[in-house]
Amino acid sequence: MAPGIPTQTVYAERIKRAQQEMKRQGIDILLVGPSADLVYMIGYDAHLSERLNLLIIRQEGTPDLVVPVLESFLATSCEPNVTLRRWEETESPSELVASLIGETTGVTFGVSDQLWSTFLLKLQKEMPAGEWTTGQPILAHLRVTKDQSELDNLFEVARLTDEAWHEFVESGQISGLTESQTMDRLSSMMEKRGLVTLLDGIQEMGERASGIVQNMLNFSRKSESRKVRVDMAVIVDTVLRLAANDYDLKKQYDFRNVKIVREFEPGLPPVECDKTKIEQVLLNLVKNAAQALAGGKGENLPEIVVRVAKESHFVRIEVQDNGPGMEENIRRRVFEPFFTTKEPGRGTGLGLAMVYGSIKAHDLSLIHISEPTRPY
Repeated sequence: MAPGIPTQTVYAERIKRAQQEMKRQGIDILLVGPSADLVYMIGYDAHLSERLNLLIIRQEGTPDLVVPVLESFLATSCEPNVTLRRWEETESPSELVASLIGETTGVTFGVSDQLWSTFLLKLQKEMPAGEWTTGQPILAHLRVTKDQSELDNLFEVARLTDEAWHEFVESGQISGLTESQTMDRLSSMMEKRGLVTLLDGIQEMGERASGIVQNMLNFSRKSESRKVRVDMAVIVDTVLRLAANDYDLKKQYDFRNVKIVREFEPGLPPVECDKTKIEQVLLNLVKNAAQALAGGKGENLPEIVVRVAKESHFVRIEVQDNGPGMEENIRRRVFEPFFTTKEPGRGTGLGLAMVYGSIKAHDLSLIHISEPTRPY
C-alpha cells in the first residue's frame, strides 16, 4: 500500500490512543459527528445529511457507530473497529444513542465541534444526568501527536524524496542542462522512486472528495425551477452529442465504443420544462446505461437506443440499452439516495436519485423496466 494511506490497523491505533487520552482528560464518552475528525478516526466519510451519524467512543471496548439504515452499507468497511448500530427512518436516533449509553449519572461527555446543535440538544434531553463538554482537545491532541504508523509513512516519503534528490544531483552535470532537460531528469527520478504514484494517489483522493461534495450539493440544493418551451428532440440530440465523446477509464466505460441509436418522431410539439434539469436527467441516464454495458459480458455490440415520441399531451422519452439487466431486489432500489451497486470509490448513489427528484419536480412519471439477462 502506498505511503500515507491509512489501514484498519491505523484506525485501531487511533481509537486506542483516543481512549488513553480520554482517561487522561477525564472524558468518559467521546461523541464524534460527521466531520474530518470522523474520517481521521475510523475512515468513514459520513454524508452531511439530516440523518444522524455518530461515533460513540468509551474509555474501554469497541466503539459504536450509529448510522441510518439507508447509509449503513457505506460504513461496513469500518466494522473491524466499530460496532454498527443502524436506525430505521421510523426510529429516533437520539433515543437509540441513549439506550446504547445507559445510565449517565456522573458521566462526562466530550462532543466534537461539528455535531449539529439540533442533535446535541436532543441527546442532552435524552440524557439529562450527564455532564457535557467539548471533546475537541482530545481530537486536536490526536491530530498533533502522530501515531507510529503515520510517522513511518512520513519517514518513508521523506526517504524516497531524499534518495531521489541525491540520485538526481549525482547522476551528472546539472549546470549544462536546459530547464526542460532538468525537469525530464527529475521526473524520471521521481517515477523510479514511486513518488509520482504517491502524488497521483493524493490527487485522485482529492478529486474524489471534491466530486462527492459537488454531488451532495447538487442533490440537496433547492434551486428555483426555470421552465421554458423547448424542442425535446433538440435537447436529447445535444445531450447525446456531448455523451458521445465522454469516457472514464476508472469506471471503464467509453461512449465511443457504444452504438447510439436515435429514434425521434418527426413534428414533435414544443414542451415546457426546466431545460438544464432535463439535460442532467438524460445525461445521467445514458451514463448509467453505458456503465451497465461496460459491466456486461454479452457478445452483442453495446447499444443505447433513445426514443422521443408524442403521447397524448406529453412527450415520452425512452432510454434503452442491451446490457445485462438487474435482479428485482436491485431494480426496486435504483432511485434510492446513496444506493449503489458499484465498488467503493466508483459511485455515490446520487445520480439516479437526482433523476427521480427532477422528474417528480416536473410532475412527470418515471417508469423503469429491467430483468436479468433481458437486454430490453
